[in-house]
Amino acid sequence: MQTSDENAVSEGGAVAVATGEPAPPAPPDRAQSGKLGRPWIIVAGIVILAVAAGVIYVVAGGIKTVKVSLTEYKVGMTQTTFQTGKVKLSIANDGKIGHELLVFRSDLTAAQYPKEDGNIAEDGPGITQVSDGEDIDPGQTQTRTVDLSTPGTYVFVCNQPGHYAAGMYTTVVVK
Repeated sequence: MQTSDENAVSEGGAVAVATGEPAPPAPPDRAQSGKLGRPWIIVAGIVILAVAAGVIYVVAGGIKTVKVSLTEYKVGMTQTTFQTGKVKLSIANDGKIGHELLVFRSDLTAAQYPKEDGNIAEDGPGITQVSDGEDIDPGQTQTRTVDLSTPGTYVFVCNQPGHYAAGMYTTVVVK
Protein backbone atom coordinates (compact mmCIF):
# COMPACT_ATOMS: atom_id res chain seq x y z
CA MET A 1 0.00 0.00 0.00
CA GLN A 2 1.33 3.44 -0.97
CA THR A 3 1.13 6.46 1.22
CA SER A 4 0.03 9.83 -0.09
CA ASP A 5 3.63 11.04 0.07
CA GLU A 6 4.73 8.21 -2.25
CA ASN A 7 1.97 9.11 -4.72
CA ALA A 8 3.24 12.71 -4.82
CA VAL A 9 6.68 11.88 -6.22
CA SER A 10 7.07 12.34 -9.98
CA GLU A 11 9.57 10.65 -12.28
CA GLY A 12 12.08 13.49 -11.82
CA GLY A 13 11.72 13.31 -8.06
CA ALA A 14 9.80 16.62 -7.77
CA VAL A 15 6.83 16.67 -5.43
CA ALA A 16 3.49 18.30 -6.05
CA VAL A 17 2.20 17.95 -2.51
CA ALA A 18 -1.06 19.85 -2.80
CA THR A 19 -2.46 18.07 -5.88
CA GLY A 20 -0.83 14.69 -5.93
CA GLU A 21 0.04 15.40 -9.59
CA PRO A 22 3.58 15.07 -10.90
CA ALA A 23 5.46 18.38 -10.68
CA PRO A 24 6.41 20.06 -13.98
CA PRO A 25 9.98 19.36 -15.06
CA ALA A 26 12.65 21.72 -13.74
CA PRO A 27 14.11 24.21 -16.22
CA PRO A 28 17.29 22.95 -17.90
CA ASP A 29 20.55 23.60 -16.12
CA ARG A 30 22.25 26.09 -18.48
CA ALA A 31 25.71 25.40 -17.14
CA GLN A 32 25.31 21.66 -17.90
CA SER A 33 23.76 22.24 -21.31
CA GLY A 34 26.58 24.57 -22.38
CA LYS A 35 24.18 27.49 -22.80
CA LEU A 36 25.16 30.31 -20.48
CA GLY A 37 22.61 32.77 -21.83
CA ARG A 38 22.74 36.28 -23.21
CA PRO A 39 24.34 38.04 -20.20
CA TRP A 40 27.54 36.03 -20.68
CA ILE A 41 27.64 36.84 -24.38
CA ILE A 42 27.30 40.54 -23.60
CA VAL A 43 30.02 40.44 -20.92
CA ALA A 44 32.38 38.51 -23.22
CA GLY A 45 31.77 41.03 -26.01
CA ILE A 46 32.51 43.97 -23.72
CA VAL A 47 35.76 42.37 -22.51
CA ILE A 48 36.90 41.67 -26.08
CA LEU A 49 36.17 45.25 -27.14
CA ALA A 50 37.92 46.67 -24.07
CA VAL A 51 41.06 44.63 -24.75
CA ALA A 52 41.03 45.65 -28.42
CA ALA A 53 40.68 49.30 -27.46
CA GLY A 54 43.53 49.09 -24.94
CA VAL A 55 41.22 49.90 -22.05
CA ILE A 56 42.47 47.00 -19.99
CA TYR A 57 45.78 45.29 -19.68
CA VAL A 58 46.50 42.15 -21.57
CA VAL A 59 48.59 39.82 -19.45
CA ALA A 60 51.04 37.66 -21.38
CA GLY A 61 53.59 35.62 -19.50
CA GLY A 62 53.05 37.68 -16.33
CA ILE A 63 53.92 40.98 -18.06
CA LYS A 64 51.13 43.44 -18.69
CA THR A 65 50.75 44.89 -22.18
CA VAL A 66 49.70 48.53 -22.53
CA LYS A 67 48.80 50.23 -25.79
CA VAL A 68 50.36 53.63 -26.51
CA SER A 69 49.24 55.83 -29.39
CA LEU A 70 51.50 58.56 -30.78
CA THR A 71 49.85 61.35 -32.77
CA GLU A 72 50.60 65.00 -33.44
CA TYR A 73 51.34 66.09 -30.52
CA LYS A 74 49.99 63.66 -28.02
CA VAL A 75 51.09 60.50 -26.22
CA GLY A 76 47.81 58.65 -25.76
CA MET A 77 47.47 56.04 -23.05
CA THR A 78 44.26 54.65 -21.61
CA GLN A 79 45.86 54.29 -18.21
CA THR A 80 48.37 56.50 -16.39
CA THR A 81 48.66 54.71 -13.04
CA PHE A 82 50.49 51.39 -12.78
CA GLN A 83 51.65 48.89 -10.19
CA THR A 84 55.40 48.38 -9.96
CA GLY A 85 56.88 45.83 -12.33
CA LYS A 86 57.64 45.29 -15.98
CA VAL A 87 55.21 46.54 -18.61
CA LYS A 88 55.18 45.62 -22.27
CA LEU A 89 54.42 48.68 -24.41
CA SER A 90 52.66 48.23 -27.73
CA ILE A 91 53.41 51.59 -29.36
CA ALA A 92 51.63 52.70 -32.52
CA ASN A 93 52.44 55.81 -34.52
CA ASP A 94 48.91 56.83 -35.48
CA GLY A 95 50.13 60.21 -36.71
CA LYS A 96 51.24 61.58 -40.04
CA ILE A 97 54.90 62.25 -39.14
CA GLY A 98 57.68 60.31 -37.40
CA HIS A 99 57.66 59.98 -33.60
CA GLU A 100 59.59 58.23 -30.86
CA LEU A 101 58.80 57.21 -27.29
CA LEU A 102 61.22 57.80 -24.43
CA VAL A 103 60.48 57.04 -20.78
CA PHE A 104 62.06 59.02 -17.94
CA ARG A 105 61.74 58.74 -14.14
CA SER A 106 62.13 61.85 -11.98
CA ASP A 107 60.82 63.79 -9.00
CA LEU A 108 60.61 66.82 -11.30
CA THR A 109 57.42 67.74 -13.14
CA ALA A 110 57.58 67.36 -16.92
CA ALA A 111 57.78 71.16 -17.25
CA GLN A 112 60.85 71.22 -14.96
CA TYR A 113 62.88 68.70 -16.99
CA PRO A 114 66.26 70.03 -18.14
CA LYS A 115 66.08 71.30 -21.69
CA GLU A 116 68.46 71.59 -24.60
CA ASP A 117 67.27 73.57 -27.64
CA GLY A 118 63.65 73.23 -26.43
CA ASN A 119 63.83 69.44 -26.12
CA ILE A 120 64.50 67.35 -23.03
CA ALA A 121 68.22 67.06 -22.31
CA GLU A 122 68.13 63.26 -22.22
CA ASP A 123 71.18 62.96 -19.96
CA GLY A 124 70.34 66.08 -17.93
CA PRO A 125 70.42 66.34 -14.13
CA GLY A 126 67.48 65.13 -12.07
CA ILE A 127 66.08 62.68 -14.62
CA THR A 128 66.78 59.03 -15.39
CA GLN A 129 66.09 57.61 -18.81
CA VAL A 130 64.35 54.25 -18.35
CA SER A 131 63.58 53.38 -21.97
CA ASP A 132 64.50 54.50 -25.48
CA GLY A 133 63.59 52.99 -28.81
CA GLU A 134 63.97 53.52 -32.51
CA ASP A 135 62.01 56.22 -34.30
CA ILE A 136 58.59 55.03 -35.44
CA ASP A 137 57.36 55.95 -38.91
CA PRO A 138 53.68 56.80 -39.49
CA GLY A 139 51.49 53.71 -39.49
CA GLN A 140 54.21 51.57 -37.88
CA THR A 141 54.35 49.93 -34.44
CA GLN A 142 57.01 49.03 -31.93
CA THR A 143 56.91 46.75 -28.92
CA ARG A 144 59.25 46.91 -25.95
CA THR A 145 59.33 45.97 -22.30
CA VAL A 146 59.91 48.75 -19.77
CA ASP A 147 60.98 48.18 -16.18
CA LEU A 148 58.76 50.27 -13.89
CA SER A 149 59.94 48.56 -10.69
CA THR A 150 60.72 51.82 -8.90
CA PRO A 151 57.65 53.65 -7.56
CA GLY A 152 57.42 57.28 -8.58
CA THR A 153 56.59 59.62 -11.43
CA TYR A 154 57.52 58.82 -15.01
CA VAL A 155 57.17 60.84 -18.20
CA PHE A 156 56.41 59.11 -21.52
CA VAL A 157 57.53 61.58 -24.19
CA CYS A 158 58.27 62.07 -27.85
CA ASN A 159 61.51 64.03 -27.91
CA GLN A 160 61.68 64.69 -31.65
CA PRO A 161 62.56 68.37 -32.29
CA GLY A 162 59.68 70.55 -31.09
CA HIS A 163 57.40 67.69 -30.00
CA TYR A 164 58.05 67.94 -26.24
CA ALA A 165 57.61 71.73 -26.42
CA ALA A 166 54.28 71.14 -28.20
CA GLY A 167 53.14 69.05 -25.20
CA MET A 168 53.72 65.56 -26.58
CA TYR A 169 54.14 63.76 -23.27
CA THR A 170 52.10 61.97 -20.62
CA THR A 171 52.87 61.72 -16.90
CA VAL A 172 52.54 58.25 -15.38
CA VAL A 173 52.47 57.32 -11.69
CA VAL A 174 53.86 53.98 -10.53
CA LYS A 175 52.81 52.76 -7.07
